[in-house]
Amino acid sequence: MKRPMFLTAVIGIFSVIAVFYCNIAIFAAILFLSVFSFLLLKSKVSFKSVMVLLFSTLIIFSLSLSLLKLERLSGLSGTTVTEEFVITDEPFSSTEYFSADAVCLSGNTLKKGDKIRLFYEKADISVGDTISINLKISEISKEKRMFYYSNGIFATGSVKHFENSSNNSLLCLIPRFRRSINNILNASPLSHKAKAIISALTVGDKSGLSSGFDTFVKASGTSHVMVVSGMHLVIIMGFFTNLLERIFYNKYLYALISLGGVVAIMAVCGFTMSIVRAGIMYITVAAAPLFSRDSDPLNTLGTTVCLVIIFSPYAIFNISFQLSVLSTLGILLLTDYLTLKICYILRIQKKLPTKIVELISITLAATVMTAPVCIYHFGFLSTVAIITNLLITYSVTACIRFSILGMLLGLVFGNNIASVFLYVAGIFAEYTSNVIKDFGSLPFAVLPLNNFFTIASTLLAIVLIILMQLDNRRLAKIKREI
Repeated sequence: MKRPMFLTAVIGIFSVIAVFYCNIAIFAAILFLSVFSFLLLKSKVSFKSVMVLLFSTLIIFSLSLSLLKLERLSGLSGTTVTEEFVITDEPFSSTEYFSADAVCLSGNTLKKGDKIRLFYEKADISVGDTISINLKISEISKEKRMFYYSNGIFATGSVKHFENSSNNSLLCLIPRFRRSINNILNASPLSHKAKAIISALTVGDKSGLSSGFDTFVKASGTSHVMVVSGMHLVIIMGFFTNLLERIFYNKYLYALISLGGVVAIMAVCGFTMSIVRAGIMYITVAAAPLFSRDSDPLNTLGTTVCLVIIFSPYAIFNISFQLSVLSTLGILLLTDYLTLKICYILRIQKKLPTKIVELISITLAATVMTAPVCIYHFGFLSTVAIITNLLITYSVTACIRFSILGMLLGLVFGNNIASVFLYVAGIFAEYTSNVIKDFGSLPFAVLPLNNFFTIASTLLAIVLIILMQLDNRRLAKIKREI
């Protein structure tokens, strides 16, 4: 109970898994017995126990709403409906069809806010478009449920006919704002490769990246770089908050700017699960001084996971969300420990070598915690992740900062001024792309592993955390000696 929200997050994750894989009645009985036993064991009900119970109840309530929504949309399978939608993400194509994610605006047969994956023949559709569509609703097949549910999609639709409309509701503003930013980037004098990298790093749009380059990204161990998450958010917000602190500092203004900036970034990135996780965690940390409290990183991470599960229960099955949470958990738990141990063993005391060891430890900590997910989903582990991440860390930072400056200036002053900053960002984007491609294409870049190593890597992470806990007393001694 030292970290009640972290405990609640664990309860929430197991609750979602139980609902997805097990009978709901069995799950309800187990939950009731667990809560009842918990209350019996607590001789004195504390604030922390109340928070655990409250958030656990909210998670169960959210799960129940998701099940009702799923049942409603499943009942419409095979039905042809006519609704108005806004396209929320860049459409993408395969060899057989085009597809795009869209949110319902009209609410005739569907309900407002229902998210549908649309399948259609080639058409001129882009993010932010509002379209009146005649489509046939289909239930999601069993083998694809985990992928679609994790993205908040509970049904698909085959488009029979559509025509443009001019809806200007609030739900349309965010996709259109994303399109405005993409238009600024597309108007800049950069290569297609540089534009695709910048778009992926800043607005989370990976549609411009080829499947071949995506293979290099996975092989080089830089998947987290191409998914807008905590690292990107810290880079962007750090630029503005540092500027604010140089002028003057007020904790209320700091919290307000942090809230507004983070929400804006989450909106531009389409509220993907990885950026939502990072955004909630950033806001929680930024708001802590308002209540004269120091934020506990693990408890903050737990709070973030709980809120994401309440907002979208099946988000825990999203690979990007899994990698984002586990890498953050690894960095929080293991970075300082690994840095101190390595510096102690190698007798490193100078600032620059210590900084290099810290960067290596961050990558190593994140790799250890995300290894089970990578092996399970990708079937391999990158052998060049550490060196690749070291080589691109500062170029990615520079690329993001110049890109954000260029896009913001472009929205205010036009494309000419934006192009200057985007050109500089493009130089760093080209360098980042070349490093990822060069290291990802090496014959020894990946180590093929089967599911046995998923279990083995999980046990390795657990053992490392246990060793760290057992070594906590020596940790203080190591700090003093360094």
